[in-house]
Amino acid sequence: MASQKCLHTQERTFALAESVRNVSITKWFYLNHRLSVKRRTLMEHFLSDLGVPYQRVEAREQPAINVSRLRLVKKFAANPMQHIAQISITTTFVDFLNKLVDTPWALGVTVGQFVVWIEDDAKPVSNFHAKLQLALQALPHMWDVASLGWWGEGREADCINRQWYQAHEPCLEWHPNGKPKPIYAGVQALLLGAGAHSAHLRDVYTAVPIQDCDSILCNTSINRFVAADALFEHRPGLSGGSSKLMVNKKAAAMVHVPRRKVQPHSK
Repeated sequence: MASQKCLHTQERTFALAESVRNVSITKWFYLNHRLSVKRRTLMEHFLSDLGVPYQRVEAREQPAINVSRLRLVKKFAANPMQHIAQISITTTFVDFLNKLVDTPWALGVTVGQFVVWIEDDAKPVSNFHAKLQLALQALPHMWDVASLGWWGEGREADCINRQWYQAHEPCLEWHPNGKPKPIYAGVQALLLGAGAHSAHLRDVYTAVPIQDCDSILCNTSINRFVAADALFEHRPGLSGGSSKLMVNKKAAAMVHVPRRKVQPHSK
């Protein structure tokens, strides 16, 4: 399990980890396509059991995209349907970020509040609330996005404390047999802040050529923390994508996106 790499690591003390922020989640949003009725039913069952306020975000049917921003997804997707799905997820997420930054009240939240974005193939782990509380209490102060659900591997050198990694490049490595080894992959569940907190994340997603959603999270200018113990996992049989899409990560990571003068974590 990923967290084992952090259990025996001495906690590092530096500017990013000197203080933690009191994070309380106001609302949960899950992404779902209108035809994915089974996934919608399961997600609403999970979220109802968790006792959290939630709202469905419908995935775009035929995303209106700027062709000049489309790169690599079509070339490396396993099939045309996967290509369409990847574009739909990414463009729907960008729409959501635009609302979260510019008009959070349209989502039923206010500036300064925190929300969780979940894909509809995510399942909360057992003892979820206790694990979430431990994670939130140890989350360093300065972050653009925090991954609560992910897959792949973590690096001991990235451990901030027993609860969190700070994601660094590369987020794709290679096994000796030539197969890709993803690091901190997936966007099953993301912790986000309403208003200026998510402005830089939105800027990155609108500047980088459209590709699979988690590849863009590899951009080196994003200050991203990853829960050492993933709080969500893929439900069996509902996940899966071409490992060839991992090659997008390096391209996304190297796109330079400068920060605005107002930092996304500022109050």
